[in-house]
Order: sequence, then C-alpha cells, then structure tokens
Amino acid sequence: MQAKDKKKIPPTTDALLNMLEDLEEANKKIKHSEKRYRKLFEKAGIPIVLYSRDGELLVVNKEFLDMTGYSAKDITNREKLYRSAFPSKLVKDRMEESLSKVYSGKIVRNLVVPIKCKDGTTDIVVTTMTLIKKGSGNVMGEAYFMQDLSQIFELEDQIRYWAANGFIQIKEKGDTEDTYPRIEISGQKGQ
Repeated sequence: MQAKDKKKIPPTTDALLNMLEDLEEANKKIKHSEKRYRKLFEKAGIPIVLYSRDGELLVVNKEFLDMTGYSAKDITNREKLYRSAFPSKLVKDRMEESLSKVYSGKIVRNLVVPIKCKDGTTDIVVTTMTLIKKGSGNVMGEAYFMQDLSQIFELEDQIRYWAANGFIQIKEKGDTEDTYPRIEISGQKGQ
C-alpha cells in the first residue's frame, strides 16, 4: 500500500484567533520592555552613546548631548564623533585602541580622556566602553558611558563633608600600606 499524501488541514477560525491573540500579547510585552529600557537609558543620569558594529549611531541620550553640545546629527557615525570630540591624534589613537579592546571582548573601564565640546571647550571625562549584544548573543555594537570629571570634584566635597561630621575617616597615604587614600566608615555620629 502506498502512503497517502497527508494534506495540511487549514487552521480553524478559533486557532487563528488564538494565534493572533498570542502575537498581540507578545507585541505588547516587547513594546513594554522597549519603553522600560528607553526610560532607563534616558533617565540614567550619565552621558551614554551607542554605535552599531559598523559605526552608525544607534542612540544617544540627552545627558551626552547636553554635556558636549553636539546634536545627534553631528555624530551620526563613530568617525564623526571621533573627528569632532577627539580631534587630537593622541586622544583619537587612545580611543581607537580602547575600541579594539572592546571588540576583542574586554570592557574598558575608567578611561580618562579629554572631549572637545561643540563650543570649543574641553571637558575631561571618565569613560567605560563595552559591547552591546542582541538577545541571541550576536554583537550589535558598542556603548560609551561617560562621566564629566567636574562632577568628581563635587563628590570629593561631599566626602569631605561626611568626614568633617565624623561619619567617615580618610586615612592619608602612609597611614596604611595602600598607595591611595582609604575611606573608612566610622558610623559613630548621627546614628
């Protein structure tokens, strides 16, 4: 006996409606997730810029635009950013070297570089660079997280405030074997 060709039976109306409802629910979840990550990105409080693997701008947040004065149109690709914000050969080479490290799988942390703002002034920023990946694990591009070092000086003032009020003790070099000052929380006052 020959095997009968099995014909595909078209899905019923109920089955089609269930599939459409499932798709609609999945789309709602994706949109909710996108909104949540967009909000996190916009409210991060630090300058962030993301480029695709081929160097095209994916997204930039308001903090980055405010810090540098550039518009998204000014930095539509990595080459424009590097040419505008890192015009010195030394700085551009340092950024490109760090980018190579990122694409070899490393996270570059605490990279201190001058960044030229659109108005011609220069800020010093601490940058962390890392890969961004799709859910599948494929590399999508790179992310730059920056902090203007002038904010660090404000933090130093806050640390000195807490030290002056007895909450923390700052041990200077030579007090320990460390090469950097150490902060210890004493927790004595104000409890």
